[in-house]
Amino acid sequence: MKYVYFLLIATVAGCASPRDGEPVGAAEGAAGAAERCESCKSGKHHEDDPAERVSVTPAPGALTIGSARAAHEIVVFTDLDCPYCQKLHGTLGEVAGSDVRVVVRHNPLPFHGEEARDAARAAIAATRLGKGDAFLRAWFGSDGPARLETAAIKAGISPEELSRVMRTPEVERALEADVAEAKRLGVRGTPTFFVDGRRTTGARSREAIAAKLAGG
Repeated sequence: MKYVYFLLIATVAGCASPRDGEPVGAAEGAAGAAERCESCKSGKHHEDDPAERVSVTPAPGALTIGSARAAHEIVVFTDLDCPYCQKLHGTLGEVAGSDVRVVVRHNPLPFHGEEARDAARAAIAATRLGKGDAFLRAWFGSDGPARLETAAIKAGISPEELSRVMRTPEVERALEADVAEAKRLGVRGTPTFFVDGRRTTGARSREAIAAKLAGG
């Protein structure tokens, strides 16, 4: 696998999927992905609507970090091939705790190809094996052509067992449900997350997320 990392030059940054009706060919490749991710640094794809509160359909079995009884909930739609999602995941791990739970959903963007979908399948499978958080931390800390296997081993999962589970119909249905929910909510870029139902986008700082939580 080849993964392209981009320099974060803005506080609000992320990867954006094409607009409705905009074709994305297989020939676009890493250069096209880079161009789209770079275009998001302007923030033009990332518009928050703090006045609107939406209801995110629950996803039984989704990875939850923090207390199930927490007063606040952050639901994040992530693409594991997106460098901005990596940055945000670390921040959300710091925010999660007794008062805040983070629910991880998957929205692999089309221009990242099948590799991103396989990474999402693996993350869902790891969650079903009780190692979801460990797998994500290992995934974001790994690179190279054997990234899935490396992340699995680091997370304490047999690569063969992970491969078996990630190819099951249950995992595929869970991924499709996440993608469908992202579409229903109008999620076009990653990371997009909902703080107590209010949309926020980009690799926000811990302080920025805390301010949104305090804002109710």
